[in-house]
Amino acid sequence: MQLKWSQHGATAKELHLLHVAALLERCDALVCNDTGLMHIAASVGTPVIGLFGPTDPSIYLPRQGHTRAVCGDKPDCVFRQRLGIRPSPCLGAGRCLSGEKSCILEIGVLEVLNAVEELALTKV
Repeated sequence: MQLKWSQHGATAKELHLLHVAALLERCDALVCNDTGLMHIAASVGTPVIGLFGPTDPSIYLPRQGHTRAVCGDKPDCVFRQRLGIRPSPCLGAGRCLSGEKSCILEIGVLEVLNAVEELALTKV
C-alpha cells in the first residue's frame, strides 16, 4: 500500500477492497456521498451518514439500522429521482439542471453534525 499525504490527510492508492473494509470497520462513523464506500462501511457495522444530492436515499441508502441520510433541501426539484432506479439526469449532465444551486450544496454542516451525533453510539 502506498500512502500519499496532503493537507487533508492520507490517501491510499491501489488498496484492496478487503483492506478498505477492514479500515472502515475501525471507524467510529463514515460521512460520505452516495458511493460504494457507504455500502461497504454499513456492511461491516460502521455507522454511515450518506449525503444525497439528486439520488433517492429510499433506494440507495444501505438498509442497516445504523445509517442516516442527509439530503439537500430541494423537495420540489423535478430532476431528483424518486421513482424507479434510474439515475438523475443531473448525474449524466455533471451539473444541476434546475439552474439553481445544486441540491448537494444545500446540505448544511449542522445537519451532518447532528446525524453524526445521532449515530455516535450505534456502532454494532
